[in-house]
Amino acid sequence: LLCMVLNRDLPADEIVLTEHDDTKDIFIVASGCLELYTEFEGNEFIIERLEQGAILNYRVIFTEDEMHLNVRALGNTHCQVLTTDKLEEIQ
Repeated sequence: LLCMVLNRDLPADEIVLTEHDDTKDIFIVASGCLELYTEFEGNEFIIERLEQGAILNYRVIFTEDEMHLNVRALGNTHCQVLTTDKLEEIQ
């Protein structure tokens, strides 16, 4: 499973996902921080910050729920990414 993980370096402030993206990728934060936020009436609301060891979008393993949040890197962030295509290969 670990050999199927892709490494991804994210520069500071890079938008990783938007609430309109249809993604089934799973992100594991190896270093740095991802910020999950939403926007309402022109204002940003921070939902959560994910740091080293956190997993983003893990529910896709169990359900087909879509994540409807924006995600950006806070500072330089390194993630390991597993796509559902890779998960289907190991099933």
